[in-house]
Amino acid sequence: MQLNTSIKALHSDRGEEYTLTKFQAYLKSQGTKIKPTTHNTLQHNGIAEQRNCIILERTQTLLHASCFPKMLWAHVVSHVVWLMNQTSSKAIVGKTSFKMVYGKKPDSSGLREWGKEVLVHQRGGDKLGRRAKKSRWIGYDNESNGSQIYYPDTSTIKVEQNFQFVSTSCSKLKEEQVPTSEF
Repeated sequence: MQLNTSIKALHSDRGEEYTLTKFQAYLKSQGTKIKPTTHNTLQHNGIAEQRNCIILERTQTLLHASCFPKMLWAHVVSHVVWLMNQTSSKAIVGKTSFKMVYGKKPDSSGLREWGKEVLVHQRGGDKLGRRAKKSRWIGYDNESNGSQIYYPDTSTIKVEQNFQFVSTSCSKLKEEQVPTSEF
């Protein structure tokens, strides 16, 4: 609806969420064809099912690599889909989904690693107290000009703008790993 286009057909495996009379009436009113497939035949759903598998695998990988709780799965899925829309695919050779929709290449210059450590500015407190709190970046916020920040100590997520990514340079890591001699 946002891009003045409509869904031509909806394939489903007759799941309850798709068989509600009200939902089917809505689809018909929008000109969407309902194409139910046989239960447990993922191969009939083709590309959509393949994309769902890719999204799930990448979500599992990011959650596992970050050691974050499973409760963040929706944020990971959102980030994975955002990344997929920023990169090219076989379906549209030489272009990205972003370019197809907006007519320009996506700007990925500010792209950061999911789960990267950040320091969030903290207001208030005493003069000699901490002014930043370690947290984790979990993606861009679609509704504001901020980022979603995960606070592991309280298991909360807030939208923040006033933060900095913690930088770890490769040279610094190499120096720490090389044993020094005492000559």
